[in-house]
Amino acid sequence: MNRNKAGNIFHTTLNWITRLAYVNVLWILFSLAGLIAAGLFPATAAMFAVVRKWLTEDVEIPVLPTFWNAVRGEFLRANAIGYTALVPAYIFYVDFQFFSSIEGIVSFILLVVSGSLFFLYVITVLFLFPALAHYQVRIPEYFKQAFFIGAGSPAGVIMSVAACVVIVFLTAWFPALLFFFTGSVPAYVIMWSTLRTIRIMEEKHIKRKEGTES
Repeated sequence: MNRNKAGNIFHTTLNWITRLAYVNVLWILFSLAGLIAAGLFPATAAMFAVVRKWLTEDVEIPVLPTFWNAVRGEFLRANAIGYTALVPAYIFYVDFQFFSSIEGIVSFILLVVSGSLFFLYVITVLFLFPALAHYQVRIPEYFKQAFFIGAGSPAGVIMSVAACVVIVFLTAWFPALLFFFTGSVPAYVIMWSTLRTIRIMEEKHIKRKEGTES
């Protein structure tokens, strides 16, 4: 590897570290500006919108204006989707508490069924905001699209969950990472996986359509 190539790799890596840290700081600041309750979901939607543009358009986009426009444009929809997604989480929590208090095989069966449904719920939530960044549909459709994205790529689910787990452990060891990479790194991996899965699904749909027409 010559010196110029090594220098280019270092420069590219440094640029990406800076980009990810910057958008993560914006995510935290805008979440706090909305007192978390009103700011977290729009800021998350904006973060995925920025990452999507990096992956599909241009990495040199103006990050702050793009982020701000996404917060304003998706404020109501992001909060509606976010709080709608919290309802099943609370129901699952209550169910797990209740089922755990029951003794015998019935408790085991109910926990297994509830756990399986919770797994499907987690997959859906994982790709909910990437779906919001990619599609322009009605709110219920985002949940369906998010589920299809997760179900369509088990490898993408594993990769996305792994990214979240790794960043959680790294943040526990190095708390300073919370301010720079906790949200942006998983968002990048999840959005990349989402776009890859959507592309594969669209290619399969085109092939099926061509096969039907022929």
